[in-house]
Amino acid sequence: MYSKPFASTFALLKKPDEHGEFFEDYLPYGGTVEDHGGTLTANVTYRTFRGTTSICALSETKLRVDLSVDTSANQGPFAAAIVLKPQDLVLKGANGRDVKLGEEPVSLTLQELGGSFRIGRVQVKAPRSVIVHWPLLPFNSYAANNKADLSTAELRVYDELTPERSATMIELEILPA
Repeated sequence: MYSKPFASTFALLKKPDEHGEFFEDYLPYGGTVEDHGGTLTANVTYRTFRGTTSICALSETKLRVDLSVDTSANQGPFAAAIVLKPQDLVLKGANGRDVKLGEEPVSLTLQELGGSFRIGRVQVKAPRSVIVHWPLLPFNSYAANNKADLSTAELRVYDELTPERSATMIELEILPA
């Protein structure tokens, strides 16, 4: 599965209307990147909303990513995501659940994985509402079926944001070998 909204950090998710049409806003139109005392913040303007990503190194091995949307002009819902390129194709949930990542699509909440997961040496912690989706494959215009090789797949980690909960956090830690 690959669609540009899924590869974007932020995307407006609209469900089909009575005519079967839907609108997705996922292409940034402009923005700024600022350093706030060691925290890098990207403020991005989309056609119908604004998204903010803040990245802060908590230690030499730990990184925190804060994602938020301004819902004053658009009620959403929005997807706020990061994409990881896994070096290991086994996702290990904190609850002991191991999920082999292959050709078959996987979509699990952190609730289903015990609140966090590990992929290779990377530990991912986030709210239990966060969804882990595999595989995110790029469009391959050179293949007869336009499908990319699984070796190019990425793991999408995202949360749905609404006016009631307009921010989320994802923490990444590199674990010892």
